[in-house]
Amino acid sequence: MQTIRRLPNMLRFEPIEQYKLAMILLGFICLAVAIFVIPMTSLGLGLAAVLLFAILIAPRMALSLPRSKFTVTFSDSVIFFTFLVYGGEAAVIVAFIETYASSRYLQSKGKMSGPRIVFCNAAGAALVTALTYGVLLLSGRVVDTSQLAGNTKSLIVVLGILALSHFVFTSMLATGFFKLVNRDESVWNIWKKHCLATSISQITGAGLAGLIYKLLNYADPVVIAVSVLGIGVLYFSYRQSIGEISSAFDQVEEAERQKAETERVRRVEAEEFAGQLTVALTKEEQANKALRKSERDFAHAAMHDSLTGLANRKNFGDVLRKLIAEYKLDPTKEFQVLFLDIRSFKNINDTLGHTIGDKVL
Repeated sequence: MQTIRRLPNMLRFEPIEQYKLAMILLGFICLAVAIFVIPMTSLGLGLAAVLLFAILIAPRMALSLPRSKFTVTFSDSVIFFTFLVYGGEAAVIVAFIETYASSRYLQSKGKMSGPRIVFCNAAGAALVTALTYGVLLLSGRVVDTSQLAGNTKSLIVVLGILALSHFVFTSMLATGFFKLVNRDESVWNIWKKHCLATSISQITGAGLAGLIYKLLNYADPVVIAVSVLGIGVLYFSYRQSIGEISSAFDQVEEAERQKAETERVRRVEAEEFAGQLTVALTKEEQANKALRKSERDFAHAAMHDSLTGLANRKNFGDVLRKLIAEYKLDPTKEFQVLFLDIRSFKNINDTLGHTIGDKVL
């Protein structure tokens, strides 16, 4: 009963984590089989030199293309060269060690993160290389892989099989991984976005591996030295060009950021000025309203009694003169004047006070 209860806890990994664990398991199985069955003739100083190159030099030779997620590495060249010289078993071991070293290097540079990502990448490389080796073994009935040194045509065919198989299996694993990350995206879009560009790495890796293989088998030391020197100059020239392009892109991006910041500051200043102008206009409108109200109040106060609010003597005189003038022009326009008087009003003021007198009025 305890085993039944614990089993669901063991399977509570997210699908993406299950995918990683499965890849790690299969990759380590391929690595273990390769270590167990590798021919003794493949072991030696040459393979040790390839491993040292894969661990110490290859990870630091990667070239990141400007404004692109694609990185040109030499891992495929090392793996394909190991295929040609030391066999598939050694290639599986080299693929695991080289990818592990590259992933650790990228992780130290902050370009890679995530749980188990290093072992997942290394195991995935070993699995892909093992599958590629299986395809190469199956194609041995069509292509003679034992006479590559003297047959350029067979060498090109073998390199093509290696590059194509490696690309296909890498694309399958990567597409499955990103499909779990984003289930809504189609497989075709995932393949175009994350896998298509990597075909350049397989093609260039196969070409470079074939060139080095030919040089080691046919050229004398002087030709090898000149070729290595030429490849080195070409590599460092290309690396410098990429660095200059990246620097130019960085300068353009910095200029765009400064321009955007300047525009943002100007926009903020314009908004602040607009706000201040709105406040000033509002205050001016309020002042105009207060002024117009004061003018109306003054005009009313000049023509009306402050106590009763009725027309004062001046207003009465103006109205009366107007009516008299109109009557002179047209006698039919009659008017009447009512005179009211409060008898002994002075007594109210004298006895009760002016406040009561104002109320009586």
